[in-house]
Amino acid sequence: MRMQTPTTILTRALLAGALLLMFGKAPLEAGRTKTQPLLPERDRNTVLVRKPIIVDSAVFDMQGKTFSGRDRDSQREDGEPLFILKNNAVLKNGRIIRSAEGVWFRGINSLVENVEFPDVYEDAISTRSAKCRRAVGEKRNRVIGCTFSHFKDKAMQLNAGELEVRGCTFTDGVTSIRQNGRSSEPLVLHVYDCTFRNTHNMAKADGKNPRSRVYRAGNQGQNVNDPEWEITGKTKLIDRRKY
Repeated sequence: MRMQTPTTILTRALLAGALLLMFGKAPLEAGRTKTQPLLPERDRNTVLVRKPIIVDSAVFDMQGKTFSGRDRDSQREDGEPLFILKNNAVLKNGRIIRSAEGVWFRGINSLVENVEFPDVYEDAISTRSAKCRRAVGEKRNRVIGCTFSHFKDKAMQLNAGELEVRGCTFTDGVTSIRQNGRSSEPLVLHVYDCTFRNTHNMAKADGKNPRSRVYRAGNQGQNVNDPEWEITGKTKLIDRRKY
Protein backbone atom coordinates (compact mmCIF):
# COMPACT_ATOMS: atom_id res chain seq x y z
CA MET A 1 0.00 0.00 0.00
CA ARG A 2 1.33 3.45 -0.92
CA MET A 3 2.23 5.70 1.98
CA GLN A 4 0.68 9.17 1.97
CA THR A 5 3.13 12.00 2.28
CA PRO A 6 2.46 14.89 4.67
CA THR A 7 1.90 17.13 1.63
CA THR A 8 -0.83 14.81 0.29
CA ILE A 9 -2.58 14.64 3.66
CA LEU A 10 -2.51 18.43 4.01
CA THR A 11 -3.85 18.93 0.48
CA ARG A 12 -6.78 16.58 1.10
CA ALA A 13 -7.57 18.26 4.42
CA LEU A 14 -7.64 21.69 2.77
CA LEU A 15 -9.90 20.38 -0.01
CA ALA A 16 -12.30 18.85 2.50
CA GLY A 17 -12.40 22.13 4.41
CA ALA A 18 -13.17 24.08 1.23
CA LEU A 19 -16.02 21.73 0.32
CA LEU A 20 -17.46 22.02 3.82
CA LEU A 21 -17.34 25.78 3.56
CA MET A 22 -19.16 25.75 0.21
CA PHE A 23 -21.77 23.11 0.99
CA GLY A 24 -21.97 23.32 4.76
CA LYS A 25 -24.33 21.32 6.91
CA ALA A 26 -27.65 22.58 8.21
CA PRO A 27 -27.52 25.17 11.03
CA LEU A 28 -27.53 23.98 14.62
CA GLU A 29 -30.38 24.86 16.94
CA ALA A 30 -29.47 27.73 19.22
CA GLY A 31 -31.94 26.49 21.79
CA ARG A 32 -30.03 23.26 22.28
CA THR A 33 -26.58 24.76 22.50
CA LYS A 34 -27.42 28.12 24.09
CA THR A 35 -24.93 29.60 21.64
CA GLN A 36 -25.19 30.99 18.14
CA PRO A 37 -25.76 28.40 15.39
CA LEU A 38 -22.96 27.72 12.96
CA LEU A 39 -23.80 28.75 9.43
CA PRO A 40 -22.31 28.20 5.97
CA GLU A 41 -21.08 31.57 4.70
CA ARG A 42 -21.18 32.50 1.02
CA ASP A 43 -18.85 35.41 1.58
CA ARG A 44 -17.70 37.65 4.36
CA ASN A 45 -20.99 39.56 4.72
CA THR A 46 -23.70 37.27 3.30
CA VAL A 47 -24.99 34.03 4.78
CA LEU A 48 -27.16 31.63 2.78
CA VAL A 49 -29.71 29.99 5.08
CA ARG A 50 -30.80 26.51 4.01
CA LYS A 51 -33.01 25.61 6.99
CA PRO A 52 -34.74 27.79 9.60
CA ILE A 53 -32.42 28.90 12.37
CA ILE A 54 -34.06 28.20 15.73
CA VAL A 55 -33.22 30.52 18.62
CA ASP A 56 -34.50 29.52 22.06
CA SER A 57 -33.46 31.25 25.30
CA ALA A 58 -30.42 32.69 23.53
CA VAL A 59 -29.14 35.80 21.77
CA PHE A 60 -28.37 35.60 18.07
CA ASP A 61 -26.26 38.58 17.01
CA MET A 62 -26.17 38.82 13.21
CA GLN A 63 -23.11 41.08 13.51
CA GLY A 64 -24.13 43.31 10.64
CA LYS A 65 -24.32 40.47 8.12
CA THR A 66 -27.01 39.79 5.53
CA PHE A 67 -28.91 36.52 5.91
CA SER A 68 -30.43 35.35 2.64
CA GLY A 69 -33.03 32.81 1.59
CA ARG A 70 -33.51 31.58 -1.97
CA ASP A 71 -36.92 33.03 -2.84
CA ARG A 72 -37.40 35.53 -5.62
CA ASP A 73 -40.14 38.06 -4.90
CA SER A 74 -42.40 35.30 -3.59
CA GLN A 75 -45.82 35.70 -1.95
CA ARG A 76 -45.91 32.08 -0.82
CA GLU A 77 -48.09 31.42 2.21
CA ASP A 78 -46.47 28.05 2.91
CA GLY A 79 -42.85 29.13 2.95
CA GLU A 80 -40.45 28.60 5.85
CA PRO A 81 -38.86 31.53 7.69
CA LEU A 82 -35.16 32.17 8.03
CA PHE A 83 -35.46 32.47 11.81
CA ILE A 84 -37.79 30.96 14.42
CA LEU A 85 -37.76 32.62 17.84
CA LYS A 86 -39.10 30.51 20.66
CA ASN A 87 -39.04 31.66 24.30
CA ASN A 88 -36.80 34.46 25.62
CA ALA A 89 -34.94 34.76 22.32
CA VAL A 90 -33.21 37.80 20.79
CA LEU A 91 -32.36 38.40 17.13
CA LYS A 92 -30.44 41.60 16.39
CA ASN A 93 -28.12 43.65 14.16
CA GLY A 94 -28.42 42.48 10.56
CA ARG A 95 -30.36 42.26 7.30
CA ILE A 96 -32.79 39.65 5.94
CA ILE A 97 -33.39 39.26 2.20
CA ARG A 98 -34.89 36.84 -0.37
CA SER A 99 -37.31 35.01 1.91
CA ALA A 100 -41.11 34.97 1.69
CA GLU A 101 -41.17 34.60 5.47
CA GLY A 102 -38.50 36.35 7.49
CA VAL A 103 -38.96 35.76 11.22
CA TRP A 104 -41.56 33.76 13.15
CA PHE A 105 -42.32 34.26 16.81
CA ARG A 106 -43.29 30.88 18.24
CA GLY A 107 -43.21 31.56 21.96
CA ILE A 108 -43.10 34.36 24.51
CA ASN A 109 -40.91 37.27 25.59
CA SER A 110 -38.74 37.43 22.46
CA LEU A 111 -37.24 40.39 20.64
CA VAL A 112 -36.22 41.41 17.11
CA GLU A 113 -34.03 44.51 17.27
CA ASN A 114 -32.15 46.58 14.69
CA VAL A 115 -32.86 44.28 11.75
CA GLU A 116 -33.40 45.59 8.22
CA PHE A 117 -35.87 44.06 5.76
CA PRO A 118 -35.11 45.94 2.49
CA ASP A 119 -37.57 43.97 0.33
CA VAL A 120 -40.46 42.29 2.12
CA TYR A 121 -42.12 39.47 0.19
CA GLU A 122 -44.98 37.88 2.18
CA ASP A 123 -44.38 38.69 5.87
CA ALA A 124 -41.17 40.02 7.37
CA ILE A 125 -42.28 39.13 10.90
CA SER A 126 -45.29 37.22 12.21
CA THR A 127 -46.56 35.35 15.25
CA ARG A 128 -47.17 31.82 14.09
CA SER A 129 -47.92 29.53 17.02
CA ALA A 130 -50.60 28.88 19.61
CA LYS A 131 -47.81 29.26 22.16
CA CYS A 132 -47.87 32.97 21.38
CA ARG A 133 -51.24 33.16 23.14
CA ARG A 134 -49.28 33.34 26.39
CA ALA A 135 -47.21 36.25 25.08
CA VAL A 136 -49.17 38.92 26.93
CA GLY A 137 -48.29 41.75 29.29
CA GLU A 138 -44.62 41.72 30.28
CA LYS A 139 -44.16 38.49 28.32
CA ARG A 140 -45.26 39.96 25.00
CA ASN A 141 -43.00 39.75 21.95
CA ARG A 142 -41.33 42.92 20.71
CA VAL A 143 -39.95 44.43 17.51
CA ILE A 144 -37.71 47.47 18.14
CA GLY A 145 -35.75 49.73 15.82
CA CYS A 146 -36.27 47.72 12.63
CA THR A 147 -36.86 48.93 9.06
CA PHE A 148 -39.26 47.49 6.49
CA SER A 149 -39.36 48.49 2.82
CA HIS A 150 -41.19 47.58 -0.40
CA PHE A 151 -43.91 45.32 1.05
CA LYS A 152 -46.56 44.43 -1.52
CA ASP A 153 -48.86 42.90 1.07
CA LYS A 154 -47.93 43.45 4.72
CA ALA A 155 -44.75 43.85 6.71
CA MET A 156 -45.94 42.26 9.98
CA GLN A 157 -48.81 40.00 10.98
CA LEU A 158 -50.16 39.40 14.48
CA ASN A 159 -51.94 36.05 14.66
CA ALA A 160 -51.84 35.33 18.38
CA GLY A 161 -51.11 37.01 21.70
CA GLU A 162 -49.64 40.48 22.11
CA LEU A 163 -47.02 42.30 20.03
CA GLU A 164 -45.20 45.57 20.65
CA VAL A 165 -43.70 47.49 17.72
CA ARG A 166 -41.52 50.42 18.76
CA GLY A 167 -39.25 52.84 16.90
CA CYS A 168 -39.59 51.08 13.54
CA THR A 169 -39.73 52.58 10.04
CA PHE A 170 -42.07 51.40 7.26
CA THR A 171 -41.48 52.67 3.71
CA ASP A 172 -43.18 52.09 0.34
CA GLY A 173 -45.78 49.44 1.03
CA VAL A 174 -49.39 48.50 1.57
CA THR A 175 -50.29 47.30 5.09
CA SER A 176 -47.55 48.00 7.61
CA ILE A 177 -48.93 45.91 10.48
CA ARG A 178 -51.87 43.50 10.22
CA GLN A 179 -53.92 42.13 13.07
CA ASN A 180 -55.46 38.89 11.82
CA GLY A 181 -59.15 39.60 11.29
CA ARG A 182 -60.09 35.95 10.92
CA SER A 183 -59.05 35.14 14.46
CA SER A 184 -61.65 34.96 17.22
CA GLU A 185 -58.90 35.30 19.86
CA PRO A 186 -58.08 38.54 21.67
CA LEU A 187 -55.19 40.17 19.81
CA VAL A 188 -53.34 43.14 21.30
CA LEU A 189 -51.04 45.35 19.24
CA HIS A 190 -48.85 48.21 20.55
CA VAL A 191 -47.42 50.71 18.03
CA TYR A 192 -45.15 53.40 19.49
CA ASP A 193 -42.76 55.97 17.98
CA CYS A 194 -42.85 54.48 14.48
CA THR A 195 -42.48 56.28 11.15
CA PHE A 196 -44.58 55.45 8.08
CA ARG A 197 -43.70 56.77 4.61
CA ASN A 198 -45.65 56.13 1.41
CA THR A 199 -47.77 53.35 2.87
CA HIS A 200 -51.43 52.50 2.43
CA ASN A 201 -51.92 52.52 6.20
CA MET A 202 -50.13 52.39 9.52
CA ALA A 203 -52.04 49.39 10.82
CA LYS A 204 -55.07 47.33 9.90
CA ALA A 205 -57.27 45.41 12.33
CA ASP A 206 -60.75 43.94 12.15
CA GLY A 207 -60.75 41.50 15.01
CA LYS A 208 -63.76 39.45 16.05
CA ASN A 209 -62.98 39.47 19.75
CA PRO A 210 -64.16 42.50 21.81
CA ARG A 211 -60.96 42.28 23.90
CA SER A 212 -58.77 42.98 20.86
CA ARG A 213 -56.89 46.28 21.09
CA VAL A 214 -54.56 48.53 19.13
CA TYR A 215 -52.61 50.95 21.34
CA ARG A 216 -50.77 53.83 19.67
CA ALA A 217 -48.58 56.79 20.63
CA GLY A 218 -45.86 58.98 19.13
CA ASN A 219 -46.16 57.76 15.55
CA GLN A 220 -45.54 59.84 12.43
CA GLY A 221 -46.88 59.42 8.91
CA GLN A 222 -45.75 60.90 5.60
CA ASN A 223 -47.92 60.38 2.52
CA VAL A 224 -50.09 57.74 4.19
CA ASN A 225 -53.61 57.10 2.87
CA ASP A 226 -56.69 58.19 4.78
CA PRO A 227 -57.67 56.60 7.11
CA GLU A 228 -54.17 56.01 8.40
CA TRP A 229 -55.45 53.47 10.91
CA GLU A 230 -57.92 50.96 9.44
CA ILE A 231 -59.51 49.69 12.64
CA THR A 232 -62.88 48.00 12.23
CA GLY A 233 -64.78 45.02 13.60
CA LYS A 234 -64.60 44.65 17.39
CA THR A 235 -61.03 45.84 17.76
CA LYS A 236 -60.68 49.07 19.76
CA LEU A 237 -58.17 51.79 18.91
CA ILE A 238 -56.74 53.46 22.02
CA ASP A 239 -54.42 56.47 22.26
CA ARG A 240 -51.89 56.43 25.05
CA ARG A 241 -50.05 59.25 26.77
CA LYS A 242 -47.81 57.07 28.88
CA TYR A 243 -46.23 54.06 27.18
